[in-house]
Parts: sequence; C-alpha cells; structure tokens
Amino acid sequence: MIGMTEELAKEKSFSSVRLFIKTFRRFWLKGFFYWLFAWIVSVIAIFDCFFFIRFSYGKWLIPLFVLLACLSVSFSINCWYFQVRNPASKPNQVLRIAFYYTLKKWYVSLLDFLLLTSLFLFFFVKPQWCILLGPSIVFGLIYFNNRKLMRTMDL
Repeated sequence: MIGMTEELAKEKSFSSVRLFIKTFRRFWLKGFFYWLFAWIVSVIAIFDCFFFIRFSYGKWLIPLFVLLACLSVSFSINCWYFQVRNPASKPNQVLRIAFYYTLKKWYVSLLDFLLLTSLFLFFFVKPQWCILLGPSIVFGLIYFNNRKLMRTMDL
C-alpha cells in the first residue's frame, strides 16, 4: 500500500491493478519479515502483560510492555516506508535508519502507530468503510507523515 502511495506521489496517476501486482512482487517478502518482527514482539509483550499483572510489582512493568509493543509496530512501519523509498538499499541499512528514526522522531512514530491502530478500531465501528477506504486513507496519511523524514536522511 505504501508502494502504491509512493507511485501516486511521483506520477500523480497510476494503473491500480498492474501497479499493485508490481509493488506486491517487489516488496512482499521484505515487508512480511519487517511485520513479522513487530508481530512477534507485540505478542510477547501482550503475554508478558498478562503474566506480570498477577504480581504486585508486575503492574509497574505493564506500561513498559505497552511501550515496547508500540515501538515495535512503529519500527515496522518505518521499515516499510524506508524500504519503499529506497528499494536498492540493503536490509541492514533500512533496519538501522528505521530504528534511528523510530527513537529520534518518536512523535512521528507514535502518530503512525495511532493511525494504524485507528484503522483496526474503526473496523469494529464501520467495517464496510474500513475495508473499502480505510487502508488507502491510513497508509496515505502515514506516507505523507513520514515524507519529511526522508528529506533529512542519508542512505
């Protein structure tokens, strides 16, 4: 989805089906591995929250686990964005720059996380609109939100 938004920003028009297939073939495997990291860290953080809530000292650790899950999802979103913007760069460079901007520009990462979370929350309110228009709107906003990061980056 971010790849299609990138093409729309460059060309101002696109052939949706052909472009979707092209960007899907180009980025699906790397995007899957970037998301797999976030998913694993988020699941571990959620199960740790359920485990530590049973202890009196564990209730103080729950915000740490929520923050860890939020940072891992934001890290994956940044990895997607920087991979689409720099398709020739190596995965180590993408991981390094995404980690750097996840921590340095934490407010942008938090906004990206909230946008993605709002997509899942709106799914329960209006599922038909969320399935039809939600991903395009949310990932478009994430793309334009992260576009300013690209101006200051050296890859």
